Order: sequence, then C-alpha cells, then structure tokens
Amino acid sequence: MPKIEVIKVWTDDKAIYIKTKNGSVYFELFDAYPKLKFASPKERNDFETDNLGIRWEEIDEDLSFEGFVKTAKRKETTLQKALKDIPEINISAFSRRVGVPQPLMANYINGNKKLTALRKKKFEKALHDIGKQLSKVKL
Repeated sequence: MPKIEVIKVWTDDKAIYIKTKNGSVYFELFDAYPKLKFASPKERNDFETDNLGIRWEEIDEDLSFEGFVKTAKRKETTLQKALKDIPEINISAFSRRVGVPQPLMANYINGNKKLTALRKKKFEKALHDIGKQLSKVKL
C-alpha cells in the first residue's frame, strides 16, 4: 500500500477523521475502540500524529492511518448508513435497547459481523419505535 499522506486530523463526538493530501476523508468510530469510547472528549483530543498514525499517550491507544483506509474500502453496511444519517442516536443506548452487547453492535456497524435476518428486523423495529416515540412528543 502506498504511503498515506495525512494533512488534517480531527474528532467529533462519535469518531476521529483524517483528510489525506488527495482530499479523501476517512473515519473510525470511537465505539469500535473501547479506550476511545470511554475516554473523555478532552482525552480524545489529546493525541499526537506522525507519518504512520495517531497516538493517545494518556489512554495508551494507537490507530494507524493505513487502518482508516482499509476500513473505508469495506462496503458501508445498511446499519452503519442508518446510524450515520441519524447521529442523534446514541449507539450504546441503542445497543441496550435491542439487548446486544456494545462491542457486538460495533462489529455489526463496522461490517465485521453480518446481521441475521431476524436481528435486522429487530433493529429496524427498534428504530421505527424510536421514530414513533419522537413523533408523539409535544412541547
């Protein structure tokens, strides 16, 4: 794999992003990395970079730039797309709601594990139920 030239690294509440010299943007969800998932926003933003990747000294975590690109080459899952399109849904809370351990949910979202038809229907129903609950809110 050719060297990845990263020109920018930043975070938001759910992920860390890199932008490469050719303009491509890649990300990794914090939920996929327990140390980052449970880190405070301050800890997540306290990182250093070099030409190979990102290092969080305080929480002892490393991500390689190559890993961002390899992850991005996987086809986006329908669950990943749905949850990316609705960033207000807290993945941990959704995992509890559907009775799935959060690490397993992260594997479903990232495409490391395939959803069974039954689990897919369960997740869809839970998302639809959340929508119904929201539509009943009166302020």
